[in-house]
Amino acid sequence: MRDKATSFFFTNFPETWDSTALWKMFDKYGKVVDVYIAFKRTKRGTRFGFVRFINIGDVGMFERRLKGIIIGNSNLVINKAKYIKVGDKGVPAAADFPPFKQGNHHTPKMSKPTSNYSFKEAVLGHNTQAKPRIRKIHIEENAYLRSKLECCWIGEAKNFHVLQNAWSIVHNNGLDGCNIKYLGGLSFIFEWGAKDVAIKSLEENKVWLHQWFDNIKLWDNKCGSYGRLAWLNIDGLPTLGRDINSVKAITKEFGRSLEVCRLDFDSKILPPVKALVHLPNMNRVTESLMVVLNGVYYPVTVFEEQFNTSSLLSPHSSDSKGDSVFEEVFIGPSLARNGFDGDLSGQSSSEIGDSDRSGIWGK
Repeated sequence: MRDKATSFFFTNFPETWDSTALWKMFDKYGKVVDVYIAFKRTKRGTRFGFVRFINIGDVGMFERRLKGIIIGNSNLVINKAKYIKVGDKGVPAAADFPPFKQGNHHTPKMSKPTSNYSFKEAVLGHNTQAKPRIRKIHIEENAYLRSKLECCWIGEAKNFHVLQNAWSIVHNNGLDGCNIKYLGGLSFIFEWGAKDVAIKSLEENKVWLHQWFDNIKLWDNKCGSYGRLAWLNIDGLPTLGRDINSVKAITKEFGRSLEVCRLDFDSKILPPVKALVHLPNMNRVTESLMVVLNGVYYPVTVFEEQFNTSSLLSPHSSDSKGDSVFEEVFIGPSLARNGFDGDLSGQSSSEIGDSDRSGIWGK
């Protein structure tokens, strides 16, 4: 079998893929007998490996088929191996794998992943490459702003619809002396005229406030990052998996899902799935993943779409149904239209028909 096997060198594949995922992909093109991922990297810092096939027929034609493999938005770089480097010497590619075990029955072994990282760690970019150096710039606080912030609360909207309608919620509950400001992510500051007024008002209103906002407290200097909102596009999701639960399973690797665009199978165009996600950091999302559906591996790309967060908010909105800032229809929890006193987790907006309500998911 060893004399009949043909080896191919390959690179430009996702960091999150191990030999099992590669084996599954290559197995669609021919009879795979070994897949090996090198511990070292190329001069460009990319991972590389070797795959060996048997019974491939015309080598040139088979190589051209392999060169057509696309993972996400990039072509796999692959060619017939001639020599590999072992120490300071080049040896024939036939030696790029350890010898097969002798015997009548051979079970090919796949190389194990080089670490025990979880899937989430792999998605978030935990790899052997050195992290890029982050520049530090020292700044000074503004004394006037500190005096203003010491008269404020800080809190987070429980879900996207509270975020969008926070100004109306505060006004409708009688806090006319409160000036609410959006900070980023799901966070707001609630400004009062004096610190003692802020303390007293928080004590009097904290019961109903906790129905709408999490972590309501007086502002302090240790609030940290508020995160940010981002539209994530999921490209390559198999048609059979265009489902709310599939979207949740993927987006939770990056942050908290808030809204999902309508998954309309009856449409003549099925675009990449789109979801609004609260990200806990400022890292831009561009990832290649593998999703497994019914035992089949599918390469999926998740990438971030640029947009202005303020376009989603309604600081001066009314209860009118025609005030939606969206150009698309979303599936998600909605506020009751009559005074924002409904159950956030279960209600659907009036724009969503009865047939769609089974697909609603919440916070």
